[in-house]
Amino acid sequence: MIKKEVFWLIGSLILAFIFNYMIYHFTKLNKIAAFNLNIYDTYFVIPKYLITFLIGNSILFCIYIIRTIKNRFNNITSNVILMLSSFLLIIIFNKLGVIIESIIQQNSGWTIYPPLSSGIDIKQIELEAKLKTNTFNTISYLILIFQTLFIIFLTYCGFKTGIRFQKNKQQ
Repeated sequence: MIKKEVFWLIGSLILAFIFNYMIYHFTKLNKIAAFNLNIYDTYFVIPKYLITFLIGNSILFCIYIIRTIKNRFNNITSNVILMLSSFLLIIIFNKLGVIIESIIQQNSGWTIYPPLSSGIDIKQIELEAKLKTNTFNTISYLILIFQTLFIIFLTYCGFKTGIRFQKNKQQ
């Protein structure tokens, strides 16, 4: 049974590698070391390894959640790999949340340009600033919701794995 899981894990990792290779090779993203977000006069740098881990771990999570639900949490090795993948997704989303929060902090204060004496409507400028801040707040809340759902799922998966481990131990 463990040999079968090793083959599934290796196959999943190869699929994630191929998917990452296709994304980086065909879009010419392999020449850059990081993704740069330019917001106003500030650069936010997201390392490429973070995006690679997010894509690869998401593929691993999707494959193992399907396998685990299909097996009704009966395979302990599959459950442990799924829990590890969930834990890594929580960490990755936490890192992305920190980046989004720093963008929100950067946008919390702003300078009006051109000056108000030029006749520009201040209401229009305030509306544009609020819309940009609200978009990042929404993204931040979505990341927080995803983290919460992964924590709940991780707890449930750990509970089911513990029950299955106790049944296997008694038999």
